[in-house]
Amino acid sequence: MSECLEEWHREGASSDAPVLYVELANTFFRRLVGLAGRRGLAPAHALLLFPCTGVHMCFMLFSMDVVYLRRLTDSDTRWQVIRSAPSLRPWLGVSVCMEADAALELRAGEAERLGLSAGTIWIRRKKRIAG
Repeated sequence: MSECLEEWHREGASSDAPVLYVELANTFFRRLVGLAGRRGLAPAHALLLFPCTGVHMCFMLFSMDVVYLRRLTDSDTRWQVIRSAPSLRPWLGVSVCMEADAALELRAGEAERLGLSAGTIWIRRKKRIAG
């Protein structure tokens, strides 16, 4: 991952609930490159593509889950899961969700493990940590 990550927490979750560590891709170049060429992601780590309504798996070296999010506030702190596309395969996968504001990319199986299911709300903490 890159040098800076953000912590995301599921709204209403207990203090011992899993934390999601998110790298932000909010420029054209960062979204274009995405995770292409990387060998994988660590558990509970993700890349947020914003804005984004769809992803492709060209140049990808590993399978991943894609979780589509809707922004709930203008401050970008509350995000609701719209739907997910689990286990997209390298080179073959394509997924689109026109209602989405952003897409969260995680290694395959992480969306279910972390509870990133439709309707859940995640709080984006502005706290930056070294990756």
